[in-house]
Amino acid sequence: MFYKNQTLFFVAFAAATLIAVNGCESRWSNWEITIPCSDYCGGGFNATYTRTCLNASACPCTGPTTKTKACNQNVCKLPRNSCFGSLKSLASNGDVICTTPEAVNITDPYPDTFPCCPPQGIWGSWIDTTTCNDTCGGYGIANRRRICLTEAAGCPCIDESTQTAAPCNTLACSDRSPCAPGLSLSVIGGIIMCTKNETTIKPSSCCPTFGVWEMWSSWSTCSSLCGGCAQATRSRTCASEKYGCPCSNSTATTETQACNRNACATGTKCCSPLIPFTLSSGEVLCFPSTVNITAPPPTTTTAATPTAPTTPGAGSWSEWSVASCTESCGLCGRVIKKRVCQNGSSCVGESQQNTTQICGGPNLCPLGLGLPSCCEPANRAIVGDEYRCVLPNNPSK
Repeated sequence: MFYKNQTLFFVAFAAATLIAVNGCESRWSNWEITIPCSDYCGGGFNATYTRTCLNASACPCTGPTTKTKACNQNVCKLPRNSCFGSLKSLASNGDVICTTPEAVNITDPYPDTFPCCPPQGIWGSWIDTTTCNDTCGGYGIANRRRICLTEAAGCPCIDESTQTAAPCNTLACSDRSPCAPGLSLSVIGGIIMCTKNETTIKPSSCCPTFGVWEMWSSWSTCSSLCGGCAQATRSRTCASEKYGCPCSNSTATTETQACNRNACATGTKCCSPLIPFTLSSGEVLCFPSTVNITAPPPTTTTAATPTAPTTPGAGSWSEWSVASCTESCGLCGRVIKKRVCQNGSSCVGESQQNTTQICGGPNLCPLGLGLPSCCEPANRAIVGDEYRCVLPNNPSK
């Protein structure tokens, strides 16, 4: 079919880099990861990329075929330290990453308000909230919603945030007419899609300094059940680009991490280079051997919960221990505690407890998460030449 070939044409064209050399056009392939990141956060490792000269016999390419780049610089969540080694979590180009102070210009990418507001605001992509009843071409319908990504900065969006009975699964069909009635073919990101005429987006007269990113996609399905033996990937796109406001090209568009990192019950517990770590909760997870598993001191205190009474023959509870945090930034999270039933088959009471103890790390939350840069009662402050979320009268947190 014509449009299928057309799709391939756009994808192939977008994948090549043309460089004029001595009167001919050499063509590089896209950079591809050949040695993936050794860790999934903290910025302590490099990934290796390679590319190929696509027409070397007719027109040799100039430049390197291999490069390395710091990878997975996103901050780690509890119970790990935020960043690897001497790296710090710093605000850089609209994101918070693990890097060195020398590598970034310390500016505030999260103003309480933009100096001016994009006239229409900046919407995120539509997300289906009900199951689509067809597979392609926009023949199916579903309810959907979208998030105003600039609202947290004081810039509301125009138009509705929810729609009912909207076209869904809009990739062009190959087994029937490409698009449902009322939709027409359009090229979006090199892919043939079915779209309808909607309100024209005018280029914005006001652009956020670093652009506005979509929220991260869901992590891809993990191909292993345990041991951190596979990698999951997620991605995001620049939401403000269609408004004429590009995003910083130095900010990550994809992230990878080891998935299903619970230690395997039989055989090898963890896949190399991961090794098992036993947390204070008793849970065994797989981490790189270089990590330092620590939990930060609590920023608030809560009364100890007494052990639930037991009945004859019942098990007894272990002490409560920090298990996880509900958020990873802005001091927006609350600690979740767990305990283990031991010395018996059952215990009375709950194994998990939600507390009011603040956690989440002092790094600022990036736009697009639906969170402020810092959650109350924390405020933004410059600590050691970087922006941090601090609690009142406690500048070290």
